[in-house]
Amino acid sequence: MCIRAHLGSAALALSLALPAAASAADRQPAQPLFFVTAVGSAGTMAQAINNAGTVVGNILPSSSPGAPEGYRAFINNGFGMRELGTLGGAGSYVTALNDAGQVLGVAQTSSGESLPFLYSGGSMTSLGTLGGISTGVTGINNSGYVVGYSYPPEDPDPTIDTGPRAVLYPPGGTIRTVGNLPFPNPYSSAADINEDGDIVGYSGPFGPGDAPYYPFLFADGVMTRLGDIGGSFNAATALNDFGQVVGYVSLPNELHDRHAFLYADGVLTDLDGRSSPSYSIANDINNLGQVVGASDVLGAFIYEGNRMQSLNAMIDPSGGWRLESAHSINEIGQIAATGFKDGQYYALRLDPVPEPSGMAMTLAGLLLAGVVARGTKRPPSGAA
Repeated sequence: MCIRAHLGSAALALSLALPAAASAADRQPAQPLFFVTAVGSAGTMAQAINNAGTVVGNILPSSSPGAPEGYRAFINNGFGMRELGTLGGAGSYVTALNDAGQVLGVAQTSSGESLPFLYSGGSMTSLGTLGGISTGVTGINNSGYVVGYSYPPEDPDPTIDTGPRAVLYPPGGTIRTVGNLPFPNPYSSAADINEDGDIVGYSGPFGPGDAPYYPFLFADGVMTRLGDIGGSFNAATALNDFGQVVGYVSLPNELHDRHAFLYADGVLTDLDGRSSPSYSIANDINNLGQVVGASDVLGAFIYEGNRMQSLNAMIDPSGGWRLESAHSINEIGQIAATGFKDGQYYALRLDPVPEPSGMAMTLAGLLLAGVVARGTKRPPSGAA
């Protein structure tokens, strides 16, 4: 039972099957708030964006095999879309990147084995495993610390079934487990890590069928359960450098209804608030507290100003895009998203449209910085 693959498939299914809902949330502003740029060809999905505006994502398979078999990972750093390759096999699937341009994912080997990889400087390197049957990587910070999950070797006792373990890969170090919440026969998976080394993910009691799971924050050596709203299927997906956490929580007695949440200052807040049936998931949060994700009604959304807002209401409708899911947001508000147009999915980058006053202030600031730089710059050694 691959818990991470199960969750990933559910999120992918949501992001690629949202109805083209029309509501008051989709009413267009007088001026668009985001420019839309396709960073992938037809049949691609965005996954993450860094502060340089580089976007990574995946070319979708023509059929529906699991990752990474039918997928191919790509990167677009402003010079066109480029595939990352594999570890000798047929497919690869990207999950995250940092500001140094290091990319995480899972790729097939020539023997058909799927292994986690780190892509840096044009080359792909396997990160290894805990010796178990499956390992995945999900987050990386700017210091190169990687988190994910790994299944340990199977227990020789066939009556004992164990789940995955949240893991941490220190740069140049040895993979190690992070821990779990205090459940019998526990399992856990890490989803993201911030610059302080705080980690988020989910943990629960492993068992047959749909095993429950709950969001955690691991900070200063202590793993804390973040809470829920009464349901059994809950996970933290991302956090920022201030310890604010996002993810999803399930409704009581509902298997498929889930709501985006924000955890801040010790309080978990349901960002959606609707009754069943309803579905939303928060995928990322930046240091400004802006949250992005996907909803069955809004499509791709951004949460700011204490409310979820459809990103479809913030773009020029003449472009013909329907934004399905917002996957990642950087510190200047650029968003990696997946959109639908002319019967095809595309990996997109959304760039905030500067306000005229903001543009003037930015220009003035750049001019002032130039004056200060010219006044303080020292001549080269030996110059008059």
